[in-house]
Amino acid sequence: MKLLLSTLFLVFAQLLFAQNNRSILKKYSKEVQKIIYSETKSFRGFNFGDSREEIKSQEVLKIHSESDSVLTYTLQIDADDTADLIYYFDSTGKIKSFAIIFILGDEKEEQILRDQLTKFYNEKYGIFTVINQEDELWDSKLGHVIEMRDTSDEAGMEIEILYYLP
Repeated sequence: MKLLLSTLFLVFAQLLFAQNNRSILKKYSKEVQKIIYSETKSFRGFNFGDSREEIKSQEVLKIHSESDSVLTYTLQIDADDTADLIYYFDSTGKIKSFAIIFILGDEKEEQILRDQLTKFYNEKYGIFTVINQEDELWDSKLGHVIEMRDTSDEAGMEIEILYYLP
């Protein structure tokens, strides 16, 4: 009886945790939902070590550019803003890192998106560590690191997010 109750409690707790984890993204703007797309696995439904073929067959966006070591997909966030979603591969064709590079129309839009993404990552991974004034770092429970940096300059507003193994 105790074993049955313990088992039911564990199953219920796992279901509750999974439900809460899935629902995080729904609280954020449509732009953030389009960018993050899926909370499963490490990045947009993919994990480190997944194959190039898996990405090409399952990524919902159209390929923008491709080389032996990189697949790039461009996401139109809105009329003025885009995000390049970049998958980096090792010599065996397995994912070794991910990146998002945002090209944004103005400083206000950059700050709004940066704030929304910071809140999302804080909720999902915990409070970030500050590397310097423009870089934040999150450690995931899956063993990878997420680094967000502001790379804006005179040429335009830009945010980079890198997912990598330490």
